[in-house]
Amino acid sequence: MKDKEPMRKIILSLVAALVLIGCATTMENGVKMTKAERRAQQIATVREVLNDRYYSVEIDMMHPQRYPSKQVNFGYSLTIHGDSIYSYLPYLGRAYRVPYGGGKALHFEALIDDYREGYLKDNIRRIEILTHNEEDRYLYVVEVFETGSASVYVSCENREHIHYTGDIDMDHKRPK
Repeated sequence: MKDKEPMRKIILSLVAALVLIGCATTMENGVKMTKAERRAQQIATVREVLNDRYYSVEIDMMHPQRYPSKQVNFGYSLTIHGDSIYSYLPYLGRAYRVPYGGGKALHFEALIDDYREGYLKDNIRRIEILTHNEEDRYLYVVEVFETGSASVYVSCENREHIHYTGDIDMDHKRPK
């Protein structure tokens, strides 16, 4: 029995090493990439789409001011295409002045009045977008981490503010 124990440890060590090597590399377009290379590529892609001002934030959670956080289904997003904003976001909260029937809430498209960006820290990019439509004025604050995760804060004049979290859609490319 004692003779088999060292051999068993060697075999388990080899299996563990093979699993770790398999986790450290992946195939990307037929080319093996390490986790560090894949992360660097992801960071570069996030920078590129933000610099082009042609990106979409896919929403997965909403955080209303007066209600508990809620997971949302696919399809909700905030999209920026150059000088236009396409807001398709769920809203839950108190409205102060809205048209009869509830109005558009955060489902609209409009031109961007003002677009400012900067960095909070080395890895967080902060974008402020001012826009309006016939119902309200909106301030969208988008904070994007270098890995592509994002937070969207929306402040309106006629509704309570609301916060969303999600990810930058890496496949959202500018049409050629």
